[in-house]
Amino acid sequence: DPSSPVLWDLELNSGTSYYFYPLTKSCKKREFPVGILRPDWLKDAQPTGGTTSWNGRRVCGWTKADFIDYYADEETMEPVSWYFHTMQATFDVLYYEEGGKVKHQSMLQPPDYCLSSS
Repeated sequence: DPSSPVLWDLELNSGTSYYFYPLTKSCKKREFPVGILRPDWLKDAQPTGGTTSWNGRRVCGWTKADFIDYYADEETMEPVSWYFHTMQATFDVLYYEEGGKVKHQSMLQPPDYCLSSS
């Protein structure tokens, strides 16, 4: 829905995640035992079986600890999307670059309105 505000998700290795809407300047802080994807992001994951199409890409699914489902590109195994079971929320990867570096460290900081309302 184009009239709906866009949700941004900032996940940090500290276990803190910020879900915020820049348009409305609203924010929720959540604590999770996970952070950004690590190189071994599929360690201990179980395949869900088969492949499917996800946003025009062929992906295979993986699940971990009845908590999260991951979807990876069938050929490159790059992360494409993940689904949190308890939140019933899907998050899609907008850009992925293996070994990439953040050009602007400010992208790893929650907006001020998150810090004042958390």
